[in-house]
Amino acid sequence: MQLVVDTNIAVAALLRSGKTRELLFSENFGFCSPDWLKEEVMAHKQEFMKKGSLGEEEFLDALDLLLENINIYPLEEYRQFRQKALMLCPKGHEKDWPFLALAIKLQCPLWTSDSALKKQAEVKIIMTEELAEKSKS
Repeated sequence: MQLVVDTNIAVAALLRSGKTRELLFSENFGFCSPDWLKEEVMAHKQEFMKKGSLGEEEFLDALDLLLENINIYPLEEYRQFRQKALMLCPKGHEKDWPFLALAIKLQCPLWTSDSALKKQAEVKIIMTEELAEKSKS
């Protein structure tokens, strides 16, 4: 199963050991994300380093390792779905459009912990608990 991974999932796996990290490094799924993922993580690098008690080199190494498991798509690959994705974004979540757009393009679920995105019906949203159950079968 292929899944689009959003930033909150990637950061959760980056900062702490647990089910999210285990799933993200699982070979049972294929993961992808828009290039916006890395931009967003790097924009908040200092905050994430502090939360994870990580030095800069350690943070960057961990991010590189994480991104090795995620196929990153450039904007040109999903830009044509921007308007549709923006229409699906709940108010206040417009910055999530690249993740929805890529999920529309690839016709696959979006793995997120953002329950607001479940309010739309176009893109299947999968939460970590659901994915953990799927990994058992």
